[in-house]
Amino acid sequence: MKYSKILFLFLFFNGLLLAQYGYTLEGSVTFPDTTIILDPFSIPLPSEKEDIKAVGMGKTQVANGKTFNAMLYNPALLSRKRFSIDALSVNVSLPPKTYDAANYLTHHLQEFKDALSLKEVWAGIEDFNNATDINQQLTALKRIQEGMRFPKEILTKVIGTTENPTTHGIRIIPSFSFQIDNFGFSLYSVAQSAFEVEQSPVIDALLAIPLPDDLNDPQQVANAILAMQGILQPIEELNSFDEALPVAYSLSYVDLVGAFGYAYNLTPNLSIGANLKVVHRRFSARRILFEEYENILNILKRDLNQYITGVTLDIGGLYKFPIGTEIGLSIQNIIPVQKITSTLRADFAFTYLDYKRNDQGNIIVHANGDTALQSVNQTVNVGLPFDLKLPMIINIGAIHPITENWDVALDWVDISDQDIRFVDYEERLRVGTEYRLDAIKEKLGIAFRLGMADKRFTGGIGLNLYKALQIDGAYAYDNYVEAYSYYAQIKIGW
Repeated sequence: MKYSKILFLFLFFNGLLLAQYGYTLEGSVTFPDTTIILDPFSIPLPSEKEDIKAVGMGKTQVANGKTFNAMLYNPALLSRKRFSIDALSVNVSLPPKTYDAANYLTHHLQEFKDALSLKEVWAGIEDFNNATDINQQLTALKRIQEGMRFPKEILTKVIGTTENPTTHGIRIIPSFSFQIDNFGFSLYSVAQSAFEVEQSPVIDALLAIPLPDDLNDPQQVANAILAMQGILQPIEELNSFDEALPVAYSLSYVDLVGAFGYAYNLTPNLSIGANLKVVHRRFSARRILFEEYENILNILKRDLNQYITGVTLDIGGLYKFPIGTEIGLSIQNIIPVQKITSTLRADFAFTYLDYKRNDQGNIIVHANGDTALQSVNQTVNVGLPFDLKLPMIINIGAIHPITENWDVALDWVDISDQDIRFVDYEERLRVGTEYRLDAIKEKLGIAFRLGMADKRFTGGIGLNLYKALQIDGAYAYDNYVEAYSYYAQIKIGW
């Protein structure tokens, strides 16, 4: 989930330097810090206990639950009488790119501590300006290019593009549940954390400068280096290289939910059900300091200092046709729960080039025709107010048994368009299938799952050992962090 889209980029130097010749850089000026408060926005985010069995088969849920306690998807599913206990259940979701990004940040911690790359670029600029022959200029150019290697690398490995930044995250859901006849109980926690590394405007500006690889066009090289010098000079003068580096921001929440459910058969074919839920939600949004990058996945779980507790209600229905097809309807979070309000704050250091002007406000042009430029430096504090709320979600779905061990399911979720994780209605359509095989009677069952959710394919497999230990895995798109993720789940129960 892209929780902050703060897009700043001052590229005044492009028109000044790259389209013309004859400029001189004459000093720098630092403006006072300023603050910008953006318009507030809302994050409607439901509390979901996803079962990995459902994830593998396209996240179909509303009429599913033949092989697991699915009361939190649709309380009317408790009408399928059974006795079951999930004494211990834990599922984890981790996108591969999150693991890779966390490792990258850990292994490049020194870069964030000492701003090595930007200092290398500045040293190369000084070498170029002091060069006395073409070989020294070429050596200086290579030094600048080497200094720009890290900003380019972190862009692809961690940050993503300015228009489409990469969100990283991890989710852990421990739970306990049981069902006795038509009664059900579930206690679970959803710990969901996400972080983004935001590119700094300074590095964005440096990357936008077309720096040649050689000296075939000396004027283009000189213009590019002059532009880079104008961007970095105020930072060098203030010795604030660390403020020009990318910064990480996290948005994390933990839901602790207890639910009591009951289903009643109105007729042999029609059932209704309800869950009474107590929801305790904790939340944190903050900047992650560079010294915390080494342990960034654990840092995400801390500082959950804002919280709410509320009571809400789910209702559902299930209708079974004579041919075996079942259609389900669920309405979740009917009773409103108090919102959590917060403000995400970010400090950005901007540097750019502007014309130098005289007391009359006119651009200074020297006798030799060179136009005077100056570096401008300013720190901008941006505030992004928002609230996190538990939305009312309406879902409808169906499941049909092709054989006793082979089911297909179809869902249309979030009909009322309340869940921020979905972009369009196509993403809300889900389809899936599961085939169960009794490989070794009473000892080993295997389930194969396939589906489509969020307009992307899902797949999964499950093992049932002695009907007491269930191990499930899935590979599916996680629309909270907007990336494919590995899902794993282990259950001990009967």
